[in-house]
Amino acid sequence: MRKKLGSLLAIAVLAAAACSSGATSAPSNAATGANMVYALNGDMVFADPALVSDGNSLLVEAQVVQGLLGLQPGTISTVIPVLAAALPRSARMA
Repeated sequence: MRKKLGSLLAIAVLAAAACSSGATSAPSNAATGANMVYALNGDMVFADPALVSDGNSLLVEAQVVQGLLGLQPGTISTVIPVLAAALPRSARMA
């Protein structure tokens, strides 16, 4: 019984130390904004932006690839050039 109580006490002390050891300090690169790690629940299915159809591939694609055209912020139908120099003629006529 005494041995079991000692083991439980040791586990409790280790758990408390593990929980409090890094809670007060931020990671060294958090202040500079250099890296952000985002965990996905699985692998990407496609790396080609033309073929993505799953959520994980879409999340990565949205962070890596920028389109020629996009939507004006705050709208759902106003197309604006992003990487393109100007809107295509057919888009301006609409």
